[in-house]
Amino acid sequence: MSGASGRHMRASRVTRHPRRRALLGVAIGLALLVVVNALVRQPSGEAAGGQFVGPASLPVVEMDKASAWRCPGPLPVGVGKQSSRVAIVNSGTSAVNLEVEVSRTGPPRGAASTGASISRARLEVDGDSQAVLPLTRRGPPGFAAVSVETDGGGIGVAESIVGGSSVGGPVLLSSPCSLAAAPQGYVPTGSTYGSSDVRLSLYDPDATPAVVDVSVSTGTTLTSPPAFQGVVVPATGLVVLDLRRWVFQRSSLAVTATAVSGDVVVGALESTSETVAMASRSVAGHRVSHVRVTGSSLLVGPDRGLRQWAFAAVQSRKGVASTFSVYDPGTRSVSVSVAPPGRAGIVAALTEDVPAGGIVDFATPVTAGSGLTAGSVVVSAQGGTPIVVGRLTTRYRTRVLEEVDATAGTAGPHDEWLLPGATVVPRIDDVVTLADPGTAGATVTLLELTHGATAPVRLEVVRVGAGSELEVDLGSVLRYAPIFALQVLATVPILVEQQLTPHHGLTTATGGIPVLR
Repeated sequence: MSGASGRHMRASRVTRHPRRRALLGVAIGLALLVVVNALVRQPSGEAAGGQFVGPASLPVVEMDKASAWRCPGPLPVGVGKQSSRVAIVNSGTSAVNLEVEVSRTGPPRGAASTGASISRARLEVDGDSQAVLPLTRRGPPGFAAVSVETDGGGIGVAESIVGGSSVGGPVLLSSPCSLAAAPQGYVPTGSTYGSSDVRLSLYDPDATPAVVDVSVSTGTTLTSPPAFQGVVVPATGLVVLDLRRWVFQRSSLAVTATAVSGDVVVGALESTSETVAMASRSVAGHRVSHVRVTGSSLLVGPDRGLRQWAFAAVQSRKGVASTFSVYDPGTRSVSVSVAPPGRAGIVAALTEDVPAGGIVDFATPVTAGSGLTAGSVVVSAQGGTPIVVGRLTTRYRTRVLEEVDATAGTAGPHDEWLLPGATVVPRIDDVVTLADPGTAGATVTLLELTHGATAPVRLEVVRVGAGSELEVDLGSVLRYAPIFALQVLATVPILVEQQLTPHHGLTTATGGIPVLR
């Protein structure tokens, strides 16, 4: 029996949908762990995992004298309970001049919001500092996308959403932006089950219109909703599609957007609100309990698949679990492994065949002795076939509620990173995870870059052991900084991620921007 059919049969007591099953992770307890363990196959000790032999060749977000950044959002603007902003970091020593272009949609009409207006502004960002551009809260509610171009290069840009969440509590979402438009874009994870939804942004930053076809994988099948074919994206404009209007009650989905003409940048604003039925195997009669899963995520879709993806460890806290959603956008199946980076990847890996156009969820940890915990992992495709991967982080809150957010991966470790839009205030915890996937150990310096400062401020110098992770609570080294940029310098390539937790709100994670010099 194949792995796919085996998963379907074993999952019948919990749920028919892989993403709903994966959202619960291991935080519910041992009863669900038995079911999750059936989702994956563990090879023998000789099986190869996802060992890093060096940085991957195609970083998704890198910075090497970049002259333009594209932030597809969709970023809420106008009247509403959420606000949006763009953080621009200049890690060079000289000031740079910027031109910022904001494309705004009108109010949603049916399943789409279309471009309505364009505004432009110029500003200067000093060396070793950050500028933050808040987007307008005037006028009717809609969405926006942003382009940032510079005459000097060497900047990093991230987009953020601040405010209340429709699925409970305050939320702060953030994502690094993209360096370029491309003929394709991908979103590896999403859901329209229950009250969940995905708002898909198609942004054309160029001077000519684009025509885009959108296909949606629902796990084992591929659908092309008629309303999402031949979508015309105006020049320097955007179109925001409501997937829930045309892709009904699907708990696991991934998206491919293909520009028939022109180029686009793809983004997604995901809202998760699902109630999952779980049958307990430890209770006579298999009593069914219902768990509500809530969360929000902001993702910038990569413009290509990669052979290898890396994820820093999630915040090590009781009740935290990870699920890696692997999407194969190609035309043939691919064998995929999930393993700790470095030497540990040789002796411990989860492997599965992902069908062409299909999705497979890998939940960790599987067993106490599998070698896969909440630590850093590498997701690798065999034979060089490109895949697209997102991580779902589930945090157990109460017996009837869990929160979840989706995070994009990076292409590999680097020795310099930027984290735009960091914050330390009484209402928000900001924790940075540093992970060394190598064998030498790293000395890491954390620098604060603040607008108007004459020089970066050294916050902390820490040591990260080989093959280990270290969390730095920025509140312990910085008393009050509403918004700043963090520069991370390491003696060897490392992985870096930031986690933001508003008090009584939803925790979200965001990757950093690796810098290439």
